[in-house]
Amino acid sequence: MKKIIALFVLFSSISLLNAQNSMLTFFSEEGELFYVILDGIRQNNLAAANVKAIDLDRQNYRAKIVFDNGDLKDINKNLFVQDADGKALHTVYRIVKNKKGEMDMKLSSMNEATEMQGSKKESIIKYHDKEEPKESQTTTTTTKSADETVNVNMPGTKVQVKQTDESVNINLDLSGMKDLMSVDGMNNTESTTITTTTTTTTKNTTKPKVESPKASEPEAIPASSKGCALPMSSSDFENGKSSITKQSFAESQIKTAKQMTKVNCLTVKQIRSIMDIFSFEEYKLEYAKYAYEYCTEKKNYYQLTEAFTFSSSSDSLNEFLEGQH
Repeated sequence: MKKIIALFVLFSSISLLNAQNSMLTFFSEEGELFYVILDGIRQNNLAAANVKAIDLDRQNYRAKIVFDNGDLKDINKNLFVQDADGKALHTVYRIVKNKKGEMDMKLSSMNEATEMQGSKKESIIKYHDKEEPKESQTTTTTTKSADETVNVNMPGTKVQVKQTDESVNINLDLSGMKDLMSVDGMNNTESTTITTTTTTTTKNTTKPKVESPKASEPEAIPASSKGCALPMSSSDFENGKSSITKQSFAESQIKTAKQMTKVNCLTVKQIRSIMDIFSFEEYKLEYAKYAYEYCTEKKNYYQLTEAFTFSSSSDSLNEFLEGQH
């Protein structure tokens, strides 16, 4: 019995060690440097153009991108990092300029989170919920040498150079050249001492702290009670649709579709386009019912009955819509 309990504890520990949390990757296509702030806490102390935040264990985070270039406007978005079943995701966002010339965040890919190594260009940050102290950089330049004495012999002249940690002393003995001197006063000169002192310089450079906004509650997901007025942009929709299509299995496709829909608003045409991805009738119907809450034109929702092959599926959607009214 004790062996069974020990094995159970061992397998439980291994399971916890292998548990994979979600990841968020942000990269700037033009190389702009930025800071990633999640729920009001700055994640990277040094601005970078490619940042990956790992070990995200909650369903969603309020993200803010603050650019090192103060002329660029911040980006604020509420991001979901788990699918409809709570499975961890690795979501990638591109930082680009939109048609108005403003910085924006575009969904690039959304896949199941797996263990992976970062590239040399990627700044990997483990999520933390407390502000880290600002970083400082200290540069110290010191000129130092050991004591050394050098004797130089010349005809009629003796030169002695002594170097210490703090000074260089040069002694010139000209007594042997007095017979060669014809200038008045030079015959009485026997030695000259020149002293040169070196210095040590220390330079401290501290990077200004980037103020982080106060933490606030995550924004609520779009819901019919608040009204879905603005649908996804065509570029964002196509990126999300591409992520759905890339999934290998139907179950993964429906989960990714729900995850994308959960944080956006869609038109009837966009919903129909996603329904056409699914090969199975049951998934078409399941998604049609799920997406109703996030549709911007519910009065035209009946048009989706044309997407089904079987009349039973159309009847089921109509019954669902009657229940909504």
